[in-house]
Amino acid sequence: MNPATLSQRLAPVTNLLILINHVRRVKCDEATPVCRRCFIGYFDCRYGALIPLGDATRQVGGATDGRGMDHPDVRLQQTRERRIFMEVEPFNWDYQQAIRYYFSIVSPFRCVEGGKVDHPHFNLVDAERYTMRIICDQLSAISKSNDRKLAYGDSAATSTLWASYARYQRRILDLVNQNIRDDTPRGKYLVIQFIDILIYSDYAVEWKMWRTHIEGGFAYLESIGGIQAAIALSSGPLHPFALFLRHNLDHDLTTPALQHILEYQDYTEDQLTSILYEDYFSAEQPYPLALRIIKINITRLRHHVATATITSEAVIRTVSDLFGRLVDVDIESWDQNILGFDITTSQPVAELYRDAIWLYALLTLPRAAMRQWASGQPQPQSVTPEVDSYDYFRSLYTSRLLAALRMIYPSLQYPHAVSEALVIVGVALATTGRKEDREFVDRCLHANWRRPVGGGGVIFRLLKLREFWASGKTEWEECFYEPTP
Repeated sequence: MNPATLSQRLAPVTNLLILINHVRRVKCDEATPVCRRCFIGYFDCRYGALIPLGDATRQVGGATDGRGMDHPDVRLQQTRERRIFMEVEPFNWDYQQAIRYYFSIVSPFRCVEGGKVDHPHFNLVDAERYTMRIICDQLSAISKSNDRKLAYGDSAATSTLWASYARYQRRILDLVNQNIRDDTPRGKYLVIQFIDILIYSDYAVEWKMWRTHIEGGFAYLESIGGIQAAIALSSGPLHPFALFLRHNLDHDLTTPALQHILEYQDYTEDQLTSILYEDYFSAEQPYPLALRIIKINITRLRHHVATATITSEAVIRTVSDLFGRLVDVDIESWDQNILGFDITTSQPVAELYRDAIWLYALLTLPRAAMRQWASGQPQPQSVTPEVDSYDYFRSLYTSRLLAALRMIYPSLQYPHAVSEALVIVGVALATTGRKEDREFVDRCLHANWRRPVGGGGVIFRLLKLREFWASGKTEWEECFYEPTP
């Protein structure tokens, strides 16, 4: 073959390579005026230069010199062009972009625990799971930039992200179904890990399937032997079974009692302590595990009362026992053993949550039982006999919690740590709160949601509180009349 013929054959490929160099590593989604990938990567968007595979022969390198489409040289040219276009998007492009997004956007704003940021372990096993988290963070970021929660179809700017969301939901569901057949510890590990990300991704955008995924996760645990199997498989606080239970045991807090998740109702306190790990510090719930176990038991008691599976006498005994344990929790010793918040804030935050759990019980448990407990407690001499003992203690714990939040919130490194306490006091303010108190709670929860990272579910609880305050209603289940993430 003479040099002229060789040059004629290679010219189209060379021209195409020059074009690809402008757009390499950027797969265009054809969004306008700038595609999402170029926007994220700070590239000059040139998607108009991309050529569909079927048109490559006609548009790149000129004409085919009269040769038919079946000519061997034309087929060779098409084959080369297709191979080049297949290389435009590198392997696991979405995962690479997710990692880049994490280090440029997420990492700078993460809560620093123990003096350092605990970065994820990036590996291909976690590719779908981690990419899904980043997609949800990006959807949330767009909502925050618009200062309102955007649902599917609300904004054309999110259409590509929603398409990616749906694609990765299907991928993760496929991975659950693949690994559910694997009876090895690794297979069980992966199933619960993928179910956990389904839950996270769903309630982050309020897609209404998160409770179904939670129930599915608990059903899977039962199918492999229940919590005892989870304890046997767990090897630390960051094991998927521990994370799954830690993430999902508290969703019933803002769920009507008759719609509580039932699968964990029979777990013993020893089992819960074993799986949740007493020494593990969570920036989301910075208080001793003993307080969390009491809160879980109060939530369980709500369900028993709603379903009439407990007598009034048993309710009173249980309340007396739980409140006695609340007083006995040694927060000072716990504070000396954790590394999360600095020493000036960790103990006050934990004390704040002791009052928050007390108030949660007063707001949600039967008035008769609460009044019987309150009537046996010492009260200041300034309180006249005409004052209802229940109303006195509800007002007392509301004012104490509100005062603590006003004092601590401005100094918190990770303000989302007190979001749960803000929600509890927000419900209490329906009857006793001043307008400025409600505005304070609203402002804090809104600021927590607007933070670049975390707090995705806060907006749903805040919206319920705003609706509740405007309605003139006063009861917990009138605020959270449906499951709220």
